[in-house]
Amino acid sequence: MASSTAKQRINKLSSLKAVTHTRQSTEHSIFGFPSKLPSNVLPTSLDVARHFLFLKSRPNCSNNDIYKIVAEEIIKLWNMASIPTIQYQSVLKRVAQLIDYAAKLCRSKSSSNLHKKYVNSLTHLFDIAACSCPITNESENMEAGIVCTCSREKKIPKQELEFLHDQRSTRKMFIAGVDVAATNVLKRRQRRKLAEELRMKKQKRIKESKCDNLADVSVNDSELESKESSPGDESEQEVSESYSSSETVNQMRMPLSNLAKKQTDLEYLTVLLLHLQQQF
Repeated sequence: MASSTAKQRINKLSSLKAVTHTRQSTEHSIFGFPSKLPSNVLPTSLDVARHFLFLKSRPNCSNNDIYKIVAEEIIKLWNMASIPTIQYQSVLKRVAQLIDYAAKLCRSKSSSNLHKKYVNSLTHLFDIAACSCPITNESENMEAGIVCTCSREKKIPKQELEFLHDQRSTRKMFIAGVDVAATNVLKRRQRRKLAEELRMKKQKRIKESKCDNLADVSVNDSELESKESSPGDESEQEVSESYSSSETVNQMRMPLSNLAKKQTDLEYLTVLLLHLQQQF
């Protein structure tokens, strides 16, 4: 009995050592242990980082693939709270920056103050709200208020102001469930936003094609002008030659007339001499 009891204790100790070894091998020096995203609150930066570590254990997944998964799941949580978010690519970039900066801190010999500052910042909300206007509590009834100058698509629903303010500060409130009406409004806003982006892209393509067509037309016009200029030069040359020839003719008329006049005078003198000779 004693030997069997000792064996059981040894097995328990070995299993505990194995668990401890496994936890130590998966624990991150800054983020701690891996965990899933919370489902009833908006995630902090630490929640996002730990969820990245949790997904990192998947086989055949690169960091870029995990960044995309994490970004999509974060946006889903914010959509459940019916709060408009920034674009997917911006969320993806922030997730990558969060993980990459921690990796640099682990590799570098940075100061302990910088390390502490970064660790303290991880407890803040991983804020991807489209509206960046500050939310304040009104002094009379302690209700959240905001002076928002954002476009309609980015505005935070009035009923969600208090919840977002809580998530940015004390974090005592929870997501009770999906607000169907607010979610539908948010979806319509996102559809309008997507349609507007597609319309802008289409206009840009049309504008670029028009510019290309105008460039082709200008090239063709310049070629036509060069072709038309050569016959014009020939015609001008012909005109100049004809003008010069006519000028030559005009210049030769005066000497010919004078020559004819002299010839007539000579003939008159010859006749006069013959007449005089006959008389004498």
